Amino acid sequence: MEPGQLIRSLLTQNAPVVALLGYVEAGESKYRIYPLRAPQGTPFPYVCYQVISQNADTSASCDLDDTARVQLSLFTQTYTEVCTLSQACRKALHRQRVDSVTIDLDQQLDHYSDPALCYFRTQDYLLEGLES
Repeated sequence: MEPGQLIRSLLTQNAPVVALLGYVEAGESKYRIYPLRAPQGTPFPYVCYQVISQNADTSASCDLDDTARVQLSLFTQTYTEVCTLSQACRKALHRQRVDSVTIDLDQQLDHYSDPALCYFRTQDYLLEGLES
């Protein structure tokens, strides 16, 4: 599975994250979790994810699996909300193992956007053991 899709899948299967980002529209479950950017007018809170890098780990003696870095950008109206959302995402993802893939939080940074009038936090996750 593509690294961003794996992250999204884990988030949409996690009850605390779904409580913050999930909703039902026309009888269908939906989530405010988007690749790269959210549609214009998306209500807070929401999450965007992007693959920052994906590298093949290979050597002359053996083929190893890929390593990827996926960044989450968490957008909310208040600092308290960004803290709550980031904690839920961290609990859903950090130190998780899916088949042969391990996921670990690498770094986290706080931001504020004056034009968008929102708080946001980025979280970078390392995924090791992806099928190449």
